[in-house]
Amino acid sequence: MHRTGARAVWNAGIGFSTCAHCGREIIRRPGRPWARVPRGYVVVWRPIRPDPPRAAGEHRDWSKPASWIADAASESHPPNMAEMLEAITVQPPFTDMISSLSPLPAPATLAPAPDATAEIPADPPREPVERARPPQPSRRAARIRTTLSLLHHRIARRLARPAVAREPASRGFRHLARRIGAAQPGGKRIATILLSAVCDAGTANDTMLMFAAMLQDELGGRLLVVDATLRADGISSALGLSAVPGFSDMRDDDPHGALEMIQLLPRPSVFLMPAGLNPGAVNSNDLPALLPALSAHFDHILIQQHAIFSDTRYLPIAAGADLVIVLAEEGQSRMPDLARCRETFRANAIGQVGMLLALPPTDPTA
Repeated sequence: MHRTGARAVWNAGIGFSTCAHCGREIIRRPGRPWARVPRGYVVVWRPIRPDPPRAAGEHRDWSKPASWIADAASESHPPNMAEMLEAITVQPPFTDMISSLSPLPAPATLAPAPDATAEIPADPPREPVERARPPQPSRRAARIRTTLSLLHHRIARRLARPAVAREPASRGFRHLARRIGAAQPGGKRIATILLSAVCDAGTANDTMLMFAAMLQDELGGRLLVVDATLRADGISSALGLSAVPGFSDMRDDDPHGALEMIQLLPRPSVFLMPAGLNPGAVNSNDLPALLPALSAHFDHILIQQHAIFSDTRYLPIAAGADLVIVLAEEGQSRMPDLARCRETFRANAIGQVGMLLALPPTDPTA
């Protein structure tokens, strides 16, 4: 919410000030709160010359206009000022707003509300004051205004889209989980799935959580999630399990020790192998050697990695997976990075590869 600064000026029933929070110019129209200046309008602040000092006991002659009004009436405007203001001022929907106003010399003082039973005296009659006539727009300014209006309407028509309700995010993951459960390449079911994220860690962690929940919900059984990112920004950090033993501490000759490092998550039948105490110190051959032992205790294993080309230690793990899914985010993942992933998979004979496209979150108020 905007808050007026130390200076607030009222002119023709419209208030002008500067927000004490954001520092931008704000206005207030009758019956409305303070708000920012609408797009396409500009407030011109002009210096005001105060009235000359009066002697002691001398009163103001209200039959004559103030000096600042007389100066405004006689002052010549700078060249092309009218064209510039007209060129940047649109008409609808803010036809009641004036783009250039000269503020009054001082804000009016608000008097306390009178008593409901008291008689309110009538205002004394006021003589009309002649004001300066605003400059008329030139033909060039009118052409510029018409051109901008046409461009605005054309762009608005092209960008206008019908509001389409997006389906829940879980529906797409459920469909993918059912397809994985029904697929049997070479007569063998898909038990080990690797998610290679070509996006930021936040999107990858959110996708892993949703995918793991829908995979276990659709296919049932026990699901093991392995944080094999070899970094400290994987799903372990998102779940608050970055300082416990895990993937970096297990050994291929000790499968029972690896089982003891597995953490039980709040969701039933979903387990996690954290990244470990030192995620960077990992032997890439340990997990492929332990996959048979882990598959005996879990129905499905979901492994998390970053882009396949970012670390060569990812390759043995990806080669041992039954299915590799490349996670890309619309508007964020770069096409050259996706091309590098494809070349890396081809060079290492990794054939079972798919792609999952994550859409950016939408603004619910839009």
